Amino acid sequence: MKFPMQDKVNLLDIGARYGLQEPWKQWQDQVTPVLVEPEEAEYRRLKARYPHVFNVALADSEGSRELYIARGAGKSSIYRPNLAFLDQFPKPERFHTVATQQVTTTTLDALYARRKLPRIDAVKIDVQGAELDILRGGKRLLGDQLLALQVEVCFGEMYEGYPHFCAIDGFVRGLGGIHLQDLSKRHWHYAQGKHLDAKGRLVFGDALYFADLERIMEMAAPEAAVQRAAFIAMIYGFPDYSLHLLRGSGLTGARMTEATRYLEKFCARKLAIPSRAMRRGLKALAAFFPATGEDGSVGAKRIFGRLYW
Repeated sequence: MKFPMQDKVNLLDIGARYGLQEPWKQWQDQVTPVLVEPEEAEYRRLKARYPHVFNVALADSEGSRELYIARGAGKSSIYRPNLAFLDQFPKPERFHTVATQQVTTTTLDALYARRKLPRIDAVKIDVQGAELDILRGGKRLLGDQLLALQVEVCFGEMYEGYPHFCAIDGFVRGLGGIHLQDLSKRHWHYAQGKHLDAKGRLVFGDALYFADLERIMEMAAPEAAVQRAAFIAMIYGFPDYSLHLLRGSGLTGARMTEATRYLEKFCARKLAIPSRAMRRGLKALAAFFPATGEDGSVGAKRIFGRLYW
């Protein structure tokens, strides 16, 4: 059953190697993806699967930049790899430069001004170091339209001059009416201790930002914008914020009521249906119990089977 909203969510996926990723892939029938991929070979693969793909490198200005093609897939960047940092960790050769390529750069604002882009609701950026450059080049577009942003952020300098999380966070907050909703973190083990059961060093992660209700209500067609924002929050796993938007907006149209009911049912289903990981764990646990206990009681395997499989 589809989430009730007036129109699809437009997702701008910058650094779109392999195509749509979760959580967007699961809901792709309600999403219009616009993909940006600077590497020519990957662009051709994406173009065969998606109608809206741009083979450009986005930056903070129009011109040309050198693209450092890395040995590992998805590790290329317009920033030079910082080998002094990378050599401390396993498999640094993934980032080694095997070729360079001059790429034409443009900005989000320039693409939008030329009517190359539709309305943009959500943006996902994963470009190995150029995230802040791209954000700066889209300040006008993002300031007017952004409902959600997922952006890779760094805590360790994998590339020379790679902007730190603090710089990206400061810029996004400076757009106004946008808050940090979540921050996922990735740790790397040092090469000398990779065999240890240790947490490792915090190196990078993904920051997720949502627009505040007040910002959304100031947009053109606020009812439709609230619905799209509620959908985005729901698929990222924050249905409480979805309900905050729908109920807090004070809008009472039929579709708003439908969206609220949908979310309530969606949350009920999520609570009733265990995750795939939980089901695997319960199956493993049930294997240690007989179908019927020695005292004649029903064993765990039969109980779990009835509940979850």
